[in-house]
Amino acid sequence: MKPDKRATTENNARHAPHASARYMPPHILVPLIERNRLLDLMEKARSQKLTLLRAPGGYGKTSLLVQWWNRLEQDDAVRIWLGLSAQHSEPDTFITGLAEAAGRAGLNVTPPDTQGPLSGNISKLSQSFADMLASHEGDIIVFLDDYHLIRSDRVDTPLDELLRNTGPNVHFVIASRSTPAIAVQTLRIEGQLTEIDILDLSFTDEETLRFFEDALDEDTLTMLAHKTEGWPAALQMINLNLAQGQDIDILLNEFSGQNNEVADYLAEKVLKRLPKEKVDFLLRTSILRLINGDIADFVCERTDGWSILDSLDELGAFLVPTSAERTWYRYHDLFAEFLQGQLRHIGRSAVERLHERASIWYESHGQTIDALQHALAVNDLERVVALIQSADSGSFWLIDNFSAHTGLFKRLPGTFIEDYPRLRALKAIELIKSGEMEKGSAMLDALDEEIGDDDTELTRLARDMKLSNAVRKVYLDGPVDLTLVADLEQFIRKNPNETLMLGALHNALTLFYHRLGETKKAEDSAQVALELYLESGSRYGAVFMHLHRGMFALVAGHLEKAFSCYKRGEDLFHRYLGDAELATLITLFKSEAHYERGELDAAQSGLAESVEQASLGDSWLEVLVGGYRSASALAFATEGYAAAMAVLDRAETTAEDRGYARLEHWARMRRIYLASVAGKIDEAQHLCAEYGIGLKDKKAAGELSWRETHKHRLALARLALAEEHYEGVIPDLEALGSDAQAQGHGWLELKVMLLKAAALMELGRMDDAAPLVRRLLEWTRKETMPSIILEEGGLALDLIESFVRQTGIGELAAGQLDWIAELMARASDYRYGPALDPDPFSVRELDVIDGLRDDLPTKRIADRLEISDSAVAFHLKNIFKKAGVRNRHLVIPVIEKRQALARAAAEQDG
Repeated sequence: MKPDKRATTENNARHAPHASARYMPPHILVPLIERNRLLDLMEKARSQKLTLLRAPGGYGKTSLLVQWWNRLEQDDAVRIWLGLSAQHSEPDTFITGLAEAAGRAGLNVTPPDTQGPLSGNISKLSQSFADMLASHEGDIIVFLDDYHLIRSDRVDTPLDELLRNTGPNVHFVIASRSTPAIAVQTLRIEGQLTEIDILDLSFTDEETLRFFEDALDEDTLTMLAHKTEGWPAALQMINLNLAQGQDIDILLNEFSGQNNEVADYLAEKVLKRLPKEKVDFLLRTSILRLINGDIADFVCERTDGWSILDSLDELGAFLVPTSAERTWYRYHDLFAEFLQGQLRHIGRSAVERLHERASIWYESHGQTIDALQHALAVNDLERVVALIQSADSGSFWLIDNFSAHTGLFKRLPGTFIEDYPRLRALKAIELIKSGEMEKGSAMLDALDEEIGDDDTELTRLARDMKLSNAVRKVYLDGPVDLTLVADLEQFIRKNPNETLMLGALHNALTLFYHRLGETKKAEDSAQVALELYLESGSRYGAVFMHLHRGMFALVAGHLEKAFSCYKRGEDLFHRYLGDAELATLITLFKSEAHYERGELDAAQSGLAESVEQASLGDSWLEVLVGGYRSASALAFATEGYAAAMAVLDRAETTAEDRGYARLEHWARMRRIYLASVAGKIDEAQHLCAEYGIGLKDKKAAGELSWRETHKHRLALARLALAEEHYEGVIPDLEALGSDAQAQGHGWLELKVMLLKAAALMELGRMDDAAPLVRRLLEWTRKETMPSIILEEGGLALDLIESFVRQTGIGELAAGQLDWIAELMARASDYRYGPALDPDPFSVRELDVIDGLRDDLPTKRIADRLEISDSAVAFHLKNIFKKAGVRNRHLVIPVIEKRQALARAAAEQDG
């Protein structure tokens, strides 16, 4: 490829007066935050040959190079900076520029004679420069900024040779919008390459907070992340507007790819640098939600879609692959909005033809919703009717996220939905999912009457209604309809080949079985639904099944399996989907798992907003119970009883608003349970009286599922323990434990073990309690589940210490002792025991601790320190208090664990 002489001339004219500036980092005019995580990564990469920063404009590549350059100022390494331009597009000018930069950095380097015998010999030119660098004994770091401005691939050859021929003391750092044509894969395999890409350069939430000087609340931070996807340039534009006094809420609502500043930036930094045919491709495909070569070829009436996609490397984050195989792509939201704003340049008739062809392509691939959306874009109602009438049952809302339908209904004429029963059924479910239960249910009842006794399995409307009624039962409160379950099971047996429909029905059955307490059936049905969804291409449905399987694993007490399921669902979501309501559900499910693992900060991240959104939008009972359980548990652990009660106030309001009697019952039982844990016995008894629940009344109302029934029984048992009714509560706990074991509800089984062991301890029967505690510790250690123990507060800590005394420290396995120490050390996370402090002990207390570490008795410690026995006893009392233990043999492992946790927390904060 020959250099663009015109561009080179323009570049020279622009930069000639300041040519020396190319040999020093640019002065950054805008305020920066230190990208410490990336700077640390670059520092670690110094032993390798190359660090490659690759991202489109506005991702802070140059700023990061400048930050590392400045950090190296006190380092002994020689720093060489070369800001590249089109004038370096020939090997000789590239090597000459490097040599000039090296000379300015203080190295004894003579620029090669490009007119002499080395002229035209690329290998000898690069070897000559490599030899000059080799004469320096210390480290050399070569910064090459804006490599993408080089207009010739001939420069890649000398760069490749420099990377091969320079010694281990030379490290190259390259910033570019595209990947240089060098031996990148070889460097990867040899462990000589560190890559920093758009995912790394995108601002994290923590960096965004620092950039805005901690002035953002959680909701604003979430909206910023969604709007910008961490793009630093967009964040800077927003920050500049805020500095001019604009309101953040108004700014974010109006901020889009068609905003003047964003559009000007993208036009100048992205489109202007691309050939005309690539710009035309981007504009025409911007109407598509997802892009690959096949759909691009059909819609744009071309044959080179795949090759153009493969060549758009310089777009980086603006063209995002949705799978590792790079079979589908999507545009960054702001970039897509920008492109759509530019579509006017190709003419209205051309845009309409794009939508018409997109609708045809989607229909031929079974993606009815997308086909409808593009038909509506050109107001082709005749085609809309045809698509609705011909669509397979369930395909409206199972292939893609359901929120697409809200936009669909808004775009249809007012009377249009009433004319088509299939759309009315769909609208009814949309109302039910959004919380308008009565209105949606009434629409389905009216449709049922219209169908009458016609139960023909072959009519599309009849199938729609079967599915719609199943979905209705998922969302409405009340007992599981066993007749409906049997009907669905029969339909599935009679229609084994309708994968999408059967996936949806198994999805509904999964929750029905779960509410009946039939865990094995629920798990099996979820697995079948997952396979059917994947077979039929419903990634949306597959995400739900991963979430359900994770929920069942959590109920079974298998936390690691739950995390695995949630991760699969989340990965699928991020790769292919972008539905905000689904993101809310993922947050709620994951929050409960994080809480069980004791990751309280992770559990709280985004939880409050997600609970509120689920309360007002698309959610069902299990989602709301899980969300409010996590929120109340975290409030109780971190803020106290009053904060937890405020969360449950909101839960009862939600229950009233949505007509969820089971959620109300659960919230009331949760109040009694937490009051009992907090030692507020009078309040717990008052709540029992207020709700009309006596201590012996264990029979829950018939419409409650096992979850509310078990919570009912567990709350009353916990109150009985607080009231010291130890003898009487044991039979109740044994019955509850038997039910939990029979149904495969491992979490409940663990909780019952703990409470029963505590009752036995209080009765002085530690021999009977010890096997229960041992099993509890083994299970929770294997699954890393501290919260189920520590949320019980002092009761649990007393039980663990009693177990250690009864068993003997020497009889505990190393892993078991380490787990006990971690539980005792982390009690402060749940507002029990002293706060973590890496150095809480005085010098004399440390001397006493050394005696304990050597297993010396009190008198021997006193003799060693030449103090009295009573002085040692005094110091031991303070040590026990600061460590949060009362058992002499637990002091050392707990102290060591507390110090390790405190150091880890300090490093994370730093």
